Amino acid sequence: MKIGMNKNIVVLVALMVTLWAGQASLRGHTLPDGSSCGGTHAPKTQNPELKEEHAGHDHGAATDDDHAGHAHAAGESCGASAAIKHAGHAHGAATDDDHAGHDHGLKADVGLKPVAELYSMGCEHGINSVKCDDCRYEIGAVKITDMLAKMVKTDVLHKTKLKQAVNFRGELEYDNNLLRTVTSPVLGVVATMNVRVGDSVKAGQLLAVLESRELAGTALELQKLSSELGLAQKKYEREELLSSKKIGTAESLQNAKQAYDSLLLENKRLRGQLRIMGVSVGEIDKVENGQDSAALFGRLSLTAPVNGRVTKVFTTIGGAIGEYQPVAEIADISKLRIKAFVGEKDIMSLLENAKTNNISGYLRVGAFKDIKFDVKFVGVDSEVSRGTRLLGVNLEVNNPDELLRPVMFAQGELFLGATEEYLLLPASAVFKDDSKNYVFVEHEDMFLMREVSVDYNYSEYALVKSGIKEGDKYVVEGSFLLQSDVFRGKMGAGCAH
Repeated sequence: MKIGMNKNIVVLVALMVTLWAGQASLRGHTLPDGSSCGGTHAPKTQNPELKEEHAGHDHGAATDDDHAGHAHAAGESCGASAAIKHAGHAHGAATDDDHAGHDHGLKADVGLKPVAELYSMGCEHGINSVKCDDCRYEIGAVKITDMLAKMVKTDVLHKTKLKQAVNFRGELEYDNNLLRTVTSPVLGVVATMNVRVGDSVKAGQLLAVLESRELAGTALELQKLSSELGLAQKKYEREELLSSKKIGTAESLQNAKQAYDSLLLENKRLRGQLRIMGVSVGEIDKVENGQDSAALFGRLSLTAPVNGRVTKVFTTIGGAIGEYQPVAEIADISKLRIKAFVGEKDIMSLLENAKTNNISGYLRVGAFKDIKFDVKFVGVDSEVSRGTRLLGVNLEVNNPDELLRPVMFAQGELFLGATEEYLLLPASAVFKDDSKNYVFVEHEDMFLMREVSVDYNYSEYALVKSGIKEGDKYVVEGSFLLQSDVFRGKMGAGCAH
C-alpha cells in the first residue's frame, strides 16, 4: 500500500516539475532577432489545434506569420522569410494606384512659361501634358469643346486711347450760387404757408403770405402823402403861372415850390421803404393812386426768387416773424458741386494739368451704378486735409433731370493730359489665385491660364504691364467655368488609373 502511494506521489511531483520547466522555457525563450519574448505561454498540450508555438499570447487573430502581432518599427526587418505577409502590421490601406497620394495641383509658375514650353512638357503617362485628359490642368490648360465655346465670351486684346486716370471719391453738394434763403423784410405774422420741404417751385411762385402792421402803416402814409403831393403840385403850377404874368410874388412861388419839393422827397422815401418791405412796384403804384392794394391791409406775399426745390421751411402758419428772419430755403439742383478727394500720389499730375484746365472725368453714385455723369473741373483746395492727407478737388456736374441729390456719395475718375494708347483688359476678365493675377488666353484648341501683371488705374479696366500681348484672344466672361476645371487638382483630384 505504501509502495503504491509512493509511486503516485513520484508521478505527481514529476508532472509538476515538467509543467514548471515548460512555463519557464516559454517565458524566457529568445526571438529570431535576439530579443527575449517575455510572454506567458500556455502548454502546447492544452490547445493542440494551434499551429503557432506562442499560442495564448495576446497577438490578435492567429496567422501563419511567426511574429504576427509583434510591434516592429517602420522599416525594421523581422527576419522572416519573403512569404511572410506581416499580417497585423500598420502599413496603411493597400492600393493598386501607383500614383495615389501624388500632388496633381497646378504646377508653380506655369502661367509665366512660354506657350511653346508648355506644349512640350510631358506628364507621368508618357505623353505631353497638354494632350493628357488627366494632367493638362497641371499646366493650366482647358480643352475647348463646342459646349464650352458657347458658354464663354472672348475678345481680342488691342490698344485703347485713354488719358491718365485718377480715381476720386467725394460728396455731392449744393452750388452756393444757386442756393437762396427767403427772409421776411417786415415784422409780422405768417398768414399762409404755401409750400413744403421738397416741393418744386418756379421763380415768382407764391411761398407764403405775411401780415404786418408796419407795412399797412407805411402804405397808408404813402397814400395820404400822395393826395397832399397832388395839391402841392397844383399850387406850385398856379403860382408859377401867376409869376409868369407878373401877378404873383416871387415869395409865394418860392414857398409853393419848396412845399412841393419836400412832399416829393417824402413820396420817394415811402416808395423806397415799401420796396424794401418787398412790395412790388405795381402794388406801390396802386397805393399811390388810391386803388385797392394788399399792402394797405398789411399783407405781403413772399415769392420764389429762382427755380428750384424747397430745401427748408423755418416757420409755420400763425408764427411770429421778425425782420430778416428766414422763412424758407430754395435750391436749384439742376447743377451741383462735388467735393472730391484724391491721394497724394496723384497731386503732381493733377496740379500740372489744372494749369491748362486739361481735365475731364465722370462720376457714379450708388443709386444709378450704370449711369456715368460727366463732371467739369473747377479748381483745387489750397491745402491738403489734415486728417486724411487727401487733396480736395472741386467739380461741377449738370443735373437737368434731378437724378442726383446733395449729400450723395460719389466716386469716379478724372482724366488728365493728352490721350495715349494703352493695353487694357476688362476688370472682369482678370481673376486672382494665391495673390497673383491671371487671365485665360485662347491658343489653338486650348484655353491657357496666363499670369499677368496689371495696374488698376481705371475702375472698369486693368492696365496690362506684362503676361499678355496685343492681338491675343482672351476670355472676357465665363472664366469661372475654366477655373473650376483647372483648380480641381487643388480640390483633391488625382490621376484616373
